[in-house]
Amino acid sequence: MALDWTTETLRLSLFCSENVKLTIANWTTITGQDEPQTVQNVAPRRSFVGPFHDGTLNISAVGPRVDCVLLPKSPTEAIEEGYVPTIGSWPSACDAFVKATSEWLARFEQPVHRIAFGGSLIAKCESITDAYRQLLSMLQSVKGDPNRMRELIYRVSWPLQSKAVDGLLLNRITSWATLQIQLQLMVQTGAKTTMTETAATHVVRLEIDHSTDADRTNPFDRSQLVPIYRELVSLAAENAEKGEVL
Repeated sequence: MALDWTTETLRLSLFCSENVKLTIANWTTITGQDEPQTVQNVAPRRSFVGPFHDGTLNISAVGPRVDCVLLPKSPTEAIEEGYVPTIGSWPSACDAFVKATSEWLARFEQPVHRIAFGGSLIAKCESITDAYRQLLSMLQSVKGDPNRMRELIYRVSWPLQSKAVDGLLLNRITSWATLQIQLQLMVQTGAKTTMTETAATHVVRLEIDHSTDADRTNPFDRSQLVPIYRELVSLAAENAEKGEVL
């Protein structure tokens, strides 16, 4: 059974045949905003950063690689117990991100020979034992005892053939783990500073990194880019719903 996932991060990466020069037009096409909040030029990276939907969007280019990454905003108010970093619920946050970046990808003019879609999801659990029970329920290749096991980190790739492009190999990398999120709170009372910790929040974390074949060097036809992207997203949605898929 699918877990109640919260979306922590989302990423679209493009690998091009030549160096990419980002412009404000890239930012505007994705966000609809006239300009980003911040423009960062630290050679060799150029980045545009600003608020987008319920997170912070970072569009950056280094050489021939472009990354569009949606991250949680920094908390601006007091953090309550049970806090987890988030850009929204799954799959609604993903749907909005994919819609905006698909429209940009369809207009992307430089030749692209590899596409990757990634992200991380978090599901809260009642206890550490419950976290391991939920984690094991999502894994076909791992057996264990949720009452005893600890420190499990499982990463695997199950490649498969694309349905969007004949002969194209897709990498399906997923990383599974349990985490304990515990925040330290600093309280200032006059000249006195005290530190307190929130109660631990136990979570299952899924990291996804699905991509086209890294050995491919020939650019895709432009008409293939969005279908491939949506296929990678669909595979990620399958992992979120069913867990590890062999």
